[in-house]
Amino acid sequence: MRIATDRRVELSSVRNARSLGGLHAASGRTAHGVFCRSDVPLSLTEEDICVLRSYGITHVLDLRSDAEVQAHPSAAKACFEYLNVPLQGGDKIPQTREEVPASYLNMTMGTTQMARAMRFLADAPDGVLIHCTAGKDRTGVVCAILLMLAGVTDDAICEDYAQTEIYMEPVLVQLCAQNPALNFDALVARKENMQAFLDAFREKWGGAEEYLLHISLKPEQVERLKAKMTGQRQKSEYDNEGFFRE
Repeated sequence: MRIATDRRVELSSVRNARSLGGLHAASGRTAHGVFCRSDVPLSLTEEDICVLRSYGITHVLDLRSDAEVQAHPSAAKACFEYLNVPLQGGDKIPQTREEVPASYLNMTMGTTQMARAMRFLADAPDGVLIHCTAGKDRTGVVCAILLMLAGVTDDAICEDYAQTEIYMEPVLVQLCAQNPALNFDALVARKENMQAFLDAFREKWGGAEEYLLHISLKPEQVERLKAKMTGQRQKSEYDNEGFFRE
């Protein structure tokens, strides 16, 4: 199987899809063909399914609430192995930008839900697409923990998080126009919000590995997650089209 190595995942009905591969980590770069992140795929064409499979995706983790899933089912459920794990407080929209980091830390307090999500990621035999509604907050928290575990720098984690602002801004502008009660500044993916969360997370939990062990992941599951994120592949293993040969 050939694994795609472009970070942006081009899908017809999804704006905010990208791979967690290719980021600078402690031992090189994060691995491709392991985890992708996105906003909710409300529809998927046959071509979209093929694109996701080219990134190694066989499983999908949906972090939305039960009400969100019932109102807008993920199209991925019909095409891949699917698990829905609603994160604690994940459907609560912050009213101000200052509330964002605290809302992210609150998601990590729901240890039962987070443990279930992380076990699914650790035990999946192939790649996993992680999504919520916009692919920013709940997805951003889970992905930040994975990237911390891999030794990715804070700057790179914050930069990845901020990519959502580029891809989702038109949607957020329209959403705020339709609902004046929403604060656009609280919805945008600012680097400083993610950095504040990372600082608060470490103060509360110590680090990603300590947190995962605290929420009762087995040591071998933590090591499996780390190995997935940091798997190294030689340049000679890639073909001229940017795919990994397996």
